[in-house]
Amino acid sequence: MKSSFEKQMTMPGGVVYECQITKGYFSNIGNEHEKSCWLTRKISKYQIERVAIHLGSRYLFLSVYINGECAVGIVQITSEQLLTLIGSRLSIEETFEYCRKAFCSDLSAVSTKPKNKPAIMAQPDLFEIA
Repeated sequence: MKSSFEKQMTMPGGVVYECQITKGYFSNIGNEHEKSCWLTRKISKYQIERVAIHLGSRYLFLSVYINGECAVGIVQITSEQLLTLIGSRLSIEETFEYCRKAFCSDLSAVSTKPKNKPAIMAQPDLFEIA
């Protein structure tokens, strides 16, 4: 991620990207330094995707949330993946695209249309069958 990119960025299609990085702190539990980063993509009022990256002295992990629900659980990321996320010059949009390809294919790409929902099949009413 770019160290100096904007905290909020709106794309021409109306998609809003936000970045929130917590101030690093020393945890009394485990006596280690911790820092976390939340990347948010708001596609619409009811379609929000978030990527949480947590960095600790002894561990690091990433988690992906779609509309408030955890999509992939806790992902242990490798040092190469961490360098791609943090040590490069990616924008927030490019970071989301990398996370989608590497960790969670359920994240919708910016350039694609929303997924079509399957048609609801008519089911018989159990109270009318008799």
